Formats: sequence, C-alpha cells, structure tokens
Amino acid sequence: MSKRILFIPDSLWGDKSGHRSSEYLIKAFDMMGVEVAVYASYENYTKERRNKIKSLNCIYYKQSEYNYKQHLNDKKIKKEFLKVVEDFLPD
Repeated sequence: MSKRILFIPDSLWGDKSGHRSSEYLIKAFDMMGVEVAVYASYENYTKERRNKIKSLNCIYYKQSEYNYKQHLNDKKIKKEFLKVVEDFLPD
C-alpha cells in the first residue's frame, strides 16, 4: 500500500523557483509511488494549470484565498482544511 501525502505549497502556479520546486516535489513523490494531493490556491487557475495538475498525477483541492480576517475568525478555513483531510485521508 502506498503512502498518501497532502502537500500544501506556498506557491504552485508560475515560473519562479518556488513553483518549479513544488512541481518537482510532486513528481518525485509520484516516482516513489506516493499518492499526492495538493491543497493550493485557486487564484489564476486556468485550463492549462488544470492540465498540469492532471499531468502530475495528483489530486487537487482548492484552497480559499488568504484574508487577514482569517486571523480573527478562522472557523471557515479550519473547516475547509479538515474537509480536505477527511476526504483524502493522508498518512
């Protein structure tokens, strides 16, 4: 049985080094037989990026955009995160 990892990158979309590192890590996990789910920002999500996620052989979960109000009332973001964890069931 393979391991399951929920990956939450700081950034995923674009050409900067952090984006490329995230992509490389997902590929490396896949090559090791690790099932990966990515919980990342939906901002700037396009058809091209959807195809990229498919090509990386991982599951994508939409993450709400950061808002300073989350520091004052984090119930919504916690609920969103726990829903992802309950759905994917990472190790």
